[in-house]
Formats: sequence, structure tokens, C-alpha cells
Amino acid sequence: MVYSKPQPNGNSKVLVFGAGNFGSCLASHLGDSQHEVYMWAREERIVKHFNLSHRNPIYLQDHVFPSTITAVGPELPNKAFINNTLKPSLDVENLPLLIFVNKGIEVGTNALTLEIIADTCGPDIAKAATFISGPSFAKEIVQRQPTSVSVASLTELEATKAAALFHQPHFRCYTGVDPIGIELSGALKNVYAIASGMADGLGYENNTRATGVGDLFLTCSSSNSRNYTVGYRLGQGEKLDVIMKTLGSVAEGVPTTKGVKKIIEELGISAPIANSVSDRNIKEAK
Repeated sequence: MVYSKPQPNGNSKVLVFGAGNFGSCLASHLGDSQHEVYMWAREERIVKHFNLSHRNPIYLQDHVFPSTITAVGPELPNKAFINNTLKPSLDVENLPLLIFVNKGIEVGTNALTLEIIADTCGPDIAKAATFISGPSFAKEIVQRQPTSVSVASLTELEATKAAALFHQPHFRCYTGVDPIGIELSGALKNVYAIASGMADGLGYENNTRATGVGDLFLTCSSSNSRNYTVGYRLGQGEKLDVIMKTLGSVAEGVPTTKGVKKIIEELGISAPIANSVSDRNIKEAK
């Protein structure tokens, strides 16, 4: 999540919640544009190491981050954080930019992030929330490789402001007003990435594995994808609990499969690939 307010000098003061692969990547990207960036990490050792060396000791270890970034923390951006820390700071009359890049469906409620925000912070805050998604591996962004993403909010104005904050010549932002579509696409492609990885792990070839385009294709076809890697290792015969313990980062597609299966059942639709991934994960967890 990114929390941003413009400053008199034309730049913004930005708080990035999370110092994993993508949080670190976003902090670096915004720091390149001379914004005043603060990156919250849940581990104190990351904070100390980063502020001494401008390197993240766990993620993107070879990357030297801009001097405009300061690490702070620790704190975890979850529902309790939204209620106890973020919500009291939000003034409906003078809202900051609220930008979310997480992808998933909340286990238990099947809620998307926009729905959680509306429930915990109210509809006015939800209207200001913006979501970014697209084929965008962290290490390629910090290498300034050409990247395009979708930026969506319930209002075009908020999406446009968020796009302006992130836009760079190598990082193009295309705006829209369908945040639910952005969220669902980002969450569901992780489930299919696991399926694609499983197909490769089982030794199947292109006809079995080929899927979609864009974000879906990238996440389903690259060993840089955590969710694809989970599926590949499952296809190779590894146990899910071992994979999750040794992966080194979060594969959002694993918990998302549970929520997706419930939605499929509630809607009464046919989604055999997603169902198969969910059934495999549930069987592994028993």
C-alpha cells in the first residue's frame, strides 16, 4: 500500500507499507522521482540495515536504493492496522492518495481490498482508493525496464492522480474506473499461475501450459513468478507446506484459491482449473 500527500515543492511525501520485493521496488521507483519516501518494514533488522546501507538485506539485495528513502517501522498493514493507525489519519475533506498493490481475496469473508476498505473506513475512503496491477516484476522495475500497468479507482480523478505519481518514461500507467476488475484479475491470475507451474513441473509442454496475455501470461510463464514457482514445485512432487516455508516470500495465489473456490460454488459456474488448484491445495493442507 502507498499513502501519499503532495508537498509545496511539487513533489510528494510518500509512505510505502511493506518492504518485501514489491514494496521495496515501489519505494525505489518513487524515490527515483525525488519524492520524499518512507518505507515501513515489519522487521527492525531491515530498517537498521537499510538506513545504514540503502540496501534491503532480504529483498532486491543487489539494488542500491535512492537516498531519498528512509526505512521506518516495524508495522504490519493488515485490517487491525487500517482500523488503529490509518483510519484515524484520514480526513475526508483532504484525503491523501491511497494506492493498493496487494492481490488476493480475504480468507473467510471472500472480500476484496476495496470491500474491506469500505467496511472499515467507510464509502468515502473507498472512493479515494486506487489500485495498481499489471505485468510488473519487482527486479525488472528497479532495473528500469519498460513496464506498463493499469491504475484504477472508482473515480477517474483519483486514478489520474495516482498515475501521475508513478509515471516515468519506463513505467507507463493506463487509467480506468474498474478497481474490482483490477483486483479480481490480479488475484485470479495467481491461481492460474500455480496451475501453469504444475503443468511445467509435470513435464507437459506448450499446448497444456499456454494461457492468456499480459499480466496473466507473465505470471503464468516465468520462474520469477512466486505463484508459478509454487505450482512448478508442486508438479515436481514437493509438499505445499515445505514450499511455503522455503519460498522466501508470499505467494498470494495459495490462500486466494480458497476464496475463489467458494465464489465459484456460490455462483454455480464452471471453473475446472481453479477448482483443481484449490482441491490440490486443500488436500496438501490436510
